[in-house]
Amino acid sequence: MTSVLIGTGTSIILDPVFIFVLGWGVKGAAVANVIAQLISSVWIILFLASGRSAIRLRPSNIRFNRVIVPILTLGLAPFIMQITECLINVVFNVGLQRYGGDDYVTSMTIITSLMQVVSVLTNGFQQGIQPIIGFNFGARRMDRVRQAIRVAFIAQITSATVLVSILAAFPSVFAAWFTSSPEVIGIVTRMMPIFVCGWGIFGIQMGAQCALVGMGQAKQSVFLAIFRKIILLVPLALLLPHWIGVNGIFIAEPISDATSGIVAGFLFYATYRKIRRDMV
Repeated sequence: MTSVLIGTGTSIILDPVFIFVLGWGVKGAAVANVIAQLISSVWIILFLASGRSAIRLRPSNIRFNRVIVPILTLGLAPFIMQITECLINVVFNVGLQRYGGDDYVTSMTIITSLMQVVSVLTNGFQQGIQPIIGFNFGARRMDRVRQAIRVAFIAQITSATVLVSILAAFPSVFAAWFTSSPEVIGIVTRMMPIFVCGWGIFGIQMGAQCALVGMGQAKQSVFLAIFRKIILLVPLALLLPHWIGVNGIFIAEPISDATSGIVAGFLFYATYRKIRRDMV
């Protein structure tokens, strides 16, 4: 919490200085963000190396062994989901600029910015429940694992559905926070309900990945991360505009969300049944 406050506070202070006082514009915002993240990272390292941390970070304790491999493997799925965001943004922006123009690029930026708020909240549920699943799975307390998995699915599906429903119900209100352009607000108003309509079903995948990572099922989790973005979303965002115009880029999102959510549900069901059989 402290590291987040340090990073955010530093960025808030440096942003107006670099953007307006020094006149660096967008470049200033980027520099301020890098400095803020650097200061936050330094504070975390100093805290972990101090006596205040329950687990003290020492160079002599940092060594690679067989335990590192499964840890890195489990972290691969979240890594893929985050790193592919860059690829998705490039594909979206190039297509929107080609088929729609600046107003569509701006509209997508607004929509994805609002979806980041939804993602932060759903990721919070995942980070809270996942260790509970992992701890009880390691202790072979499958009754508690089952309860935690049920909570994970309910929390992810419910929160995703409620939050995106709010965005879909009042798109013009949220768009007005970012711009006064009637053209951009009009595009956001039309496209927001379409863009987010698959997120309720996508909550199944978020719940499934939370449970799979918690139970150490790295391969299935990595597959789901690749399936949604690389196999579905990128090709759809490239192909659909050829047939239905710029709207196809927005439609690609709910198709990939809903499809991957359904696939994740079946994959999790099969994996969980196999785990239960093997533990008998």
